[in-house]
Amino acid sequence: MSEVGGVGARRHFSTDEEEALRRDESTNSIVKRDAKTNVNISGTDLSWVATKHHQQSPMDNKMTVLDVGHVAFEGLEIAGVIHLGAAGPIGGMLVGIALGSYGLVEAHAKGDEQAQALAKDNAHVALIGALDLPESYKAARLDGEYKHVAKGNGSPAFKMAEAICQDKKGLATLQLHADRGMNAARDLSYSGMTKDAFLKANPKIAESYKNDAAFHEGFDAYLHAKAHLPPAEMKDFEKKLSERDGWYTQSQVSFRV
Repeated sequence: MSEVGGVGARRHFSTDEEEALRRDESTNSIVKRDAKTNVNISGTDLSWVATKHHQQSPMDNKMTVLDVGHVAFEGLEIAGVIHLGAAGPIGGMLVGIALGSYGLVEAHAKGDEQAQALAKDNAHVALIGALDLPESYKAARLDGEYKHVAKGNGSPAFKMAEAICQDKKGLATLQLHADRGMNAARDLSYSGMTKDAFLKANPKIAESYKNDAAFHEGFDAYLHAKAHLPPAEMKDFEKKLSERDGWYTQSQVSFRV
């Protein structure tokens, strides 16, 4: 790929990519199509770990029997008896003892919620892997919030990432959304405002941060880079972002929300 230089420089984007960028398809739509998943992803999805923690919080936990029921429910969870429907008479008896008055309906609902969160986690990991983001940020995300997600060859997340990367038009649009997030975060860094104050003062940016997973990753990636990259690496990172902004401008595509 040729970078934008002076007169006569080749365009970075193909004609098909430029047309896709102008259509500005949503991050969720591209990921669902390419990754062949039925889940919808956003910038504020709770990971499986966070979902499980929320389910166990005092506000959400409605269990009324002895603590042993809660502990047993911990052990069963999504990958155990509850999620599999407690097949067989022994399984049914175990679930009944473990949950008491908690109710199988609510137990199944929580198991389904965890399964949904796991499916979204795979999609988020695939998206992060496909985007051009600082490697230190990717490592922090993949080895942190998503450390429980399998990422090796043949894993669901790996296959999803491969499919996303093969869709050049879709990938270009996903990177555009991420770059919009980076540019918004760069504006935040210049403003001297806190993140919360900046988002409150810029509702369109706040909406994209909430609803668009690629924008969210780009925004947070820039702030992470600003806080952790050495000056020379940060300068190179800024240069690459500005170059892509130039490509968008040449293609008459806005790199801001």
